[in-house]
Amino acid sequence: METQSNHTFKWILISALICVVIAVFGISALVLIMLVPLIITIVWVQKGFVPAIIPYLISVFAALYLLGYTYALLFILMTFPAAVAAPLLLKQKKRMYDSVLIISFVTVIGCLFFTACLSFLTGKNIVIYITEQFDAFLKLNDWWTQVLYLFQNNLAALSEFAQTQSMPAAYADVTLVQMRDSLTTMFGEVLPILIPSVIILYSLSCGFVTFYGAHSWLKKHGTELVPAAQFRDLRVPRTATFALGIMVLASVVLGGFGLGIFNNISTVLMSVLVLIFSVQGSALFVFLYKTKRIKIGACIALIIFGLLLNALVWIGFFEGLFRIRERINLDDAGNRSL
Repeated sequence: METQSNHTFKWILISALICVVIAVFGISALVLIMLVPLIITIVWVQKGFVPAIIPYLISVFAALYLLGYTYALLFILMTFPAAVAAPLLLKQKKRMYDSVLIISFVTVIGCLFFTACLSFLTGKNIVIYITEQFDAFLKLNDWWTQVLYLFQNNLAALSEFAQTQSMPAAYADVTLVQMRDSLTTMFGEVLPILIPSVIILYSLSCGFVTFYGAHSWLKKHGTELVPAAQFRDLRVPRTATFALGIMVLASVVLGGFGLGIFNNISTVLMSVLVLIFSVQGSALFVFLYKTKRIKIGACIALIIFGLLLNALVWIGFFEGLFRIRERINLDDAGNRSL
């Protein structure tokens, strides 16, 4: 009994430390926050609700104490829905695609609820609030103001500024106030398009990482779960690809007729397409590694360079179009039969 208690305590301690680190550093990289539901899901399924909720509450209090109530509220609403939904879905043995969509949906609801809470607490909508925070950041950081202004207007001038640390002659008469006003105006115009895309991308990524990561770890450690495809075999269904493609095309056409809202919709849908085809492109490289066609180093390098060069999405698209993995499997089966 004592040994089991010590083992459970170690689980609580380690998961609490990881969640606190993620909560604190997540303010500079919000994408890290999606790892919290993953950790809580593993602990919940493996050890139960109480050992899972304790690390989560500790991370929430750390975020509240160190970074304030606004960030703590954001942290809760970006993690809590997924942290509750994922273990329940795994215990109910819901199939993978249903689970990912449900976790993604509740995460979207959490993010939207945060925007409503922020508006209620501050009296400002999220676009105005973030724009004001951006403007406050620029007022405290003259160097970043200059860098961002040159990045917005002239990359060659930015290179000169990086070498000399002084404004190029062409921009010597532009004051910091003018730079801040220009950047803040541009930022405020981009936010209404950027925020929906970020919410959708984060929610889909959180749904996938939470379910798939927890499922993979728990299955390796002997937990009985519903079967799920290996990462190497992940593929976007053709019907979903066709439907998304039609919606993107329709939104672009309608946006071209002056219906501005459809430009925003097409941006969000394109973000979804980029995400899912990037995952499919990564799956192709993992498949090539698992079938011993490339080394692990080459697999990692191809994924990284594919992301940096924006090529991974096209690799995933053409893989889905030509079914490369299916063709390789058929060739392997044919060679084995000879």
